[in-house]
Amino acid sequence: MSLRIYISGCFAGRLPNDVKSERERARNLIRKNGMHEIDPAAAEQTIWGRRKISKKMSRSFMTIMVKNDKYLIRRSDVLLVITGDIISDGTYKEVDYAQRIEIPVVMVAPKRHSGELMGWTNILVGKSNIFPTMEKAVSFIKRKYVKAIAQHKKAFNQAVRKRKK
Repeated sequence: MSLRIYISGCFAGRLPNDVKSERERARNLIRKNGMHEIDPAAAEQTIWGRRKISKKMSRSFMTIMVKNDKYLIRRSDVLLVITGDIISDGTYKEVDYAQRIEIPVVMVAPKRHSGELMGWTNILVGKSNIFPTMEKAVSFIKRKYVKAIAQHKKAFNQAVRKRKK
């Protein structure tokens, strides 16, 4: 099973074509590196239209989106924030949720990486997990987490087999 990467990032208030191309680039990079992408925005793109993506959603719609996002995050091995310099309410909560359930967070944020932008997010995500480009972030994930998660899964499976005996 390949590493599963949840793609997080701001899209409210942005143009749909910008968000779609950015996410497509992330999905392609992840696949090219032999990993599996989980993109919650894939299902939402049908409602975006052509104008800026609305920041106003109904409570019932957001309740469903939040439940879906949490479900997908729990099934991921790493959360990749692709818009780290523009954190939205949803992106910040996804980061918080992933960290609370001990899923590593990696961020693409050129301004945060250079120190031009400094805030809580820099501290909570950690300097070593913030990158200037998507390519560097995905390369880091592959280098650091593919092997670590494979070892963890192997150890877990061995422990389960021993327990059954």
